[in-house]
Amino acid sequence: MSVNIDLELTVTGPSDSEQAERILKALEAVIHHEGMDHSVRLAVEEWEGQLQVVGGTDYPLIISGLGRWQPAFESRVHQAVQQVAPSAKVAVNWGYPDDDDDY
Repeated sequence: MSVNIDLELTVTGPSDSEQAERILKALEAVIHHEGMDHSVRLAVEEWEGQLQVVGGTDYPLIISGLGRWQPAFESRVHQAVQQVAPSAKVAVNWGYPDDDDDY
């Protein structure tokens, strides 16, 4: 069975712009490996004086086998970031647009 999901990634704590760019590249590699290059956008942004790497979907992803895929994907995201910036914090948030009551 397939499910529609929204994805939002936030990585806080890069030490400088170079490290933020390396985190961005590491996440791009994960997204590419998953075949989601055209579905997930990533960027380095400054918010309240702090650099962060953010990403997400503009449109829902259609995922089959979400229960198996989701933990593995999240693990790959965390590992990619930790290899570049061990002190950075990663937040992976999911939305389920089919569950929205806005009709």
